[in-house]
Amino acid sequence: QRAAELRGEQMRLHTTLIGLLLAGHTAAVTETLGGSGLTHVTVYRLSGIDLPTAHEVLWRAVRPSLAPYADAVTLMGRRDGELVVAELHHGGDDGRILRLVSRLSERHHLLAGLAGPLPLAEMPTAHSDAAAARHSATPDRRVVPADAVGASRLTPLLRTAPYARWAESVLRPLSQAHQHLLLVWLRTGSKPRAAAALGLSAGTVRARIRDLSRLLGADL
Repeated sequence: QRAAELRGEQMRLHTTLIGLLLAGHTAAVTETLGGSGLTHVTVYRLSGIDLPTAHEVLWRAVRPSLAPYADAVTLMGRRDGELVVAELHHGGDDGRILRLVSRLSERHHLLAGLAGPLPLAEMPTAHSDAAAARHSATPDRRVVPADAVGASRLTPLLRTAPYARWAESVLRPLSQAHQHLLLVWLRTGSKPRAAAALGLSAGTVRARIRDLSRLLGADL
């Protein structure tokens, strides 16, 4: 029983650390982890009916440790009905967590999206991109990376310079926050799903998209 209580406390700590990263408190988290120089993050977001069991299974498989100065640290916690896995590392991972998530998704009928590696300070972006990718997952393709969503697969077929100049001119009136909202909305394909990916209410997203319409002079 004591072991189960300890595991529960550790899981709550993981969820708290993920929340701090999403709130932008990167320094506080890295200090908690011993200031180990972890610079990047890969984020997975999983959903499905059997999520509690999947969480326990993944926890036992990963045996996550918050030991200071580790080369990589895996955080996992349930937030808003999802399992969020954040792998903190030095810019590249060995694929172990991806393999575990893939097997877990098949075995427990989960859908998953992943994003990264991105700089640790961009955890909120990775988090929302992973949600956008998860919305594209299907039973035939249970784990979808963010860079496989939307038009990114067309990029190698196009001469990018003219489009980049055009996009820069069109998006110039937008702040980084506006551009990120636009990206998530386009990737998820709907305002309610964009709201879920960003952790905002649907009304807030609708209001911000109205702001985008005004700034871009376009009917969105």
